[in-house]
Amino acid sequence: MKKSLSYLPIGDLAEYFSPAILFVQNVRKGDNKIVKDRKINCSIACIGVNDHRVLINEMNYVNSPGFEFMVYSIWTDHSREVIRELKSAGFRFDSMHAPKQTGRLLSEINQQSHDQAINLLKESIDIAYELGIHILTTHLWDQNSNDPKLSRNLESLYTLKDYAIDRSVNISIEFIPHTNGGGYVPTAEYLYHNLDPAFSFTLDLEFAAWNGEIADVAKFADRISNVHIRDYNGSPVDEKGRRYYCLPGMGKTDFSFAFSELKMHNYKGIYTLEARHYSTKDINDSLELLHKAMNA
Repeated sequence: MKKSLSYLPIGDLAEYFSPAILFVQNVRKGDNKIVKDRKINCSIACIGVNDHRVLINEMNYVNSPGFEFMVYSIWTDHSREVIRELKSAGFRFDSMHAPKQTGRLLSEINQQSHDQAINLLKESIDIAYELGIHILTTHLWDQNSNDPKLSRNLESLYTLKDYAIDRSVNISIEFIPHTNGGGYVPTAEYLYHNLDPAFSFTLDLEFAAWNGEIADVAKFADRISNVHIRDYNGSPVDEKGRRYYCLPGMGKTDFSFAFSELKMHNYKGIYTLEARHYSTKDINDSLELLHKAMNA
């Protein structure tokens, strides 16, 4: 017997609808576009559809001033068409997330995987440049790795420094945990003191909330260019052990406190909602909750 849709985690929705059908069923009544005074962008991953024409339609209903772009693997054979149509639609993209497998490939021992990761980053820089995006968030290691190989990976990253600068793209390394890191903060501190100033950081509030370290990482605000926003309910996985992205308001994160800490440290970068939602209405509810927390 199928479970009620209301109680399904995001991962189970595929049993019921294709992503496109799921979002076509959105209730539009009262879902008007509101952007004035809003400061929180929305990742296209929140919408969760990979048909780019359906995606473009749904983006019109999201109450955010801008978006974070990412490339779905299904677009590989027609990525130029996707980019062209997104540009024609006139949306503002302030940031882009490079393919997440970049971190995993960089952490591999073999050179072929390492080179593949650098090529993915280079391609991402090209896409960001074409879309007028200035912040490119990427993973520099695999969070499940015993050894993130930070020193080696930084050296490889630096080979792209001039390439990115020439295209006005700032590579932003996302603070993510790793098995041998001794917590979130030590890795952040290492990067803060050792990363070339031509690069910046992306702060993930969910990861920072794992061990109550939001205040500890907010002190790095002068190097942070992007803040990814998700809630945290005490576990990064659901009852079946699958990765779970907690929506704002469904966890225990004090967003007013998080925004206040960043403001206190003079944070000037962008904020990006990053968690797949059920509908654009749910996205707008999250954005409204965060807007109120930011202005509390």
